[in-house]
Amino acid sequence: MRGVAPRSGRGGWLVLLALLAGMTVVGFALAQGMGGAPGSGGYGYGPGMMGNGYGHGFGDGPGGMPGYGRGGMGGYGMMAGTGMMQVLPSDAAPLDDATVRAALQRAADGVTPGATLHDIMVFTNNVYAQVLDAQGNAVGEILLDRYSGAVSPEPGPNMMWNTRSWMGGPGMRGGSGGMGGSGSAGTPRYDEAAARARADAFLAGYLPGATAMGSQTFPGYYTFDYGMDGAAKGMLSVNATTGQIWPHTWHGVFIREME
Repeated sequence: MRGVAPRSGRGGWLVLLALLAGMTVVGFALAQGMGGAPGSGGYGYGPGMMGNGYGHGFGDGPGGMPGYGRGGMGGYGMMAGTGMMQVLPSDAAPLDDATVRAALQRAADGVTPGATLHDIMVFTNNVYAQVLDAQGNAVGEILLDRYSGAVSPEPGPNMMWNTRSWMGGPGMRGGSGGMGGSGSAGTPRYDEAAARARADAFLAGYLPGATAMGSQTFPGYYTFDYGMDGAAKGMLSVNATTGQIWPHTWHGVFIREME
C-alpha cells in the first residue's frame, strides 16, 4: 500500500487551525443546544471546547421578560464568566455595590417571585449570593462577575446536589441527584449539626485552625462559611444524604461581606 506524502509545515498548521476553528463552533453550538429563545427563560447545558458549559443568561431578555435572558451561552468550564481565566486591562475597576446589588436582585427575581438576597460575599473572582423565596426558604446560589456584571448559577453543589429544580427546566436534578452528581435523593441522613461536624472534621486537615461558621440549608445540601477567629476564609458544602464535602474553590480570596 502506497504511503501518503507528509504535508509541508505550513499546510499542517493550516489544517490544525481549521480543525480548532471547527471544534470551537461545534462546542459553542452544543453549549447553546438546550437554551431557550431570548427572554424565554431557557436553560442551556452542553460540552464546550473548554469544558462543560452551563449557561443561564440571567437578566432582562430582548423578549421583554425579566429573569433568564439568553439560555445556554456561557460556561463553567475553563473559560467561565465569573473571573476565572479572565484578562483585564490594568485600569479595570470592579462594579460598585449598588450596581452589583441591582444585578443580583434582577437575577433573583427571575428565579422565584418575591425573591430576596442573603449572605452577599465579595471574593476576588466573583460576588456570591444566596437566593431565598418569598417564604424565606433557600432556593439556590448565584455568582456575579465583579467586572462585567454577568450573573450565573453557582457551579458545584448548587448545580449537582440541589434537589429543587429552580433553573428553568424540570428534571435537571432531583431524584437521581442531578447532572452526574453523587445524588441527594431520599431522606437526608445529616441534619445541620451533623453536617457541621463533618465540615469541621474535614477542615482540620484542609485548613488547620479553621472551623465552620454561618450556614444555610439548601434542598439536598448545606453550605457553610468557614474561617479562623471569626474571620471568613472561604466556603464549602455538605451533601445532606451522602455527607460528602465540596469546597467552593472557584471564589478566590474572600474580601468582605456586602451586607
